[in-house]
Amino acid sequence: MIDTDKYEGHTEEPWFDGEPTKISNAISNAFLQLNPNEIGKANARLAVDAPDLLAEVKRLQHQNAIICQQLHDARSQLKGMRKRIKEAIE
Repeated sequence: MIDTDKYEGHTEEPWFDGEPTKISNAISNAFLQLNPNEIGKANARLAVDAPDLLAEVKRLQHQNAIICQQLHDARSQLKGMRKRIKEAIE
């Protein structure tokens, strides 16, 4: 699981909102200097999307925690039902 706490304090504003920003320009320039080709462009797009990707990771981690708790609760209920059925049969 990704430790998202290490990203706390990052720039919250959109790094790209349809129009270039200072952040997206800086990221794009850096990646394109390293790889002035389609790979550099793809890497720049990935980096610029980092805040959206981080938000999605956090959303999915939250959903996963909810589902795990629901499964745990269901397992506990089934154990209780199994015990009551066994007692009723005996």
